[in-house]
Amino acid sequence: PLLGVRKAELCDYLIRKGVKWREDITNSVDDNPRNALRLNVLPQLEALYPGASRHMADASASLRQDEACLTALADDLFCRAYHRQEGVLALETGPLASAPAALAVRALRRFYREAAALKPLAPGERDLSREDSQRLLSLLQEAPGCVANLPNDMEMYRGAAHLFLLPHQLLLLAGGL
Repeated sequence: PLLGVRKAELCDYLIRKGVKWREDITNSVDDNPRNALRLNVLPQLEALYPGASRHMADASASLRQDEACLTALADDLFCRAYHRQEGVLALETGPLASAPAALAVRALRRFYREAAALKPLAPGERDLSREDSQRLLSLLQEAPGCVANLPNDMEMYRGAAHLFLLPHQLLLLAGGL
């Protein structure tokens, strides 16, 4: 909540209010990327472009708002396209193919995360790379029968009107769908 407040402003405020605080000595050592940026890069950037830190904080706030809006729209798209029948997870291709790419790719990522959550994976293993996400997006334009290999032995199969997310072994046993 205090990302937009400079340290000097915060210290001045605390002094005026008579509040004592504790400094974490590790914050003054540039031995990790976060501290190196904060202690070395940002001051140089601010010297070259006064106000740069404030502009980056403002841009970050705007991007968070945009991301929240896109996520809400993509969640709605996902809910309209999602089907689960007899343990098989599917997405209708029509709504995804007609949606803007930014929404479709978010819905596809959510589809993968939901399926991956059914496997014994850590939360960080449930995310797709940009390359994997783009591969799924292009699968919407492919002919039925095409497959995209995904992390954690998962595959997305392109059916006539649906995308199916299946474990690799199941797709092999079924001989494709």
